[in-house]
Amino acid sequence: MNDGAACEECESIGRELREAYAEAWLSSDQATRDALIAVRNIIGGTDEDVERAEELVASGRFQNFEGYRRAVRTMFKHLVRTGHKVPRRQGQISI
Repeated sequence: MNDGAACEECESIGRELREAYAEAWLSSDQATRDALIAVRNIIGGTDEDVERAEELVASGRFQNFEGYRRAVRTMFKHLVRTGHKVPRRQGQISI
């Protein structure tokens, strides 16, 4: 049984999330930044979380959001496949 420990792929996904989040953050207005913060705070790995995150993001005005969306999908696929959760410190940035 998998203990949820992180691996090299988790580290890579974390880097991808940080970079994509920073790009989306810099290209967005305040309402969109508020949506990004809300999405980051609710992501827990359930289908409902993904649906809610997509609803929040749909209202935003991003120039460069597709990379973040792709990184989040990669993170969830990895979670399903391995049971690993990308540690928040690896997926977060400080702005």
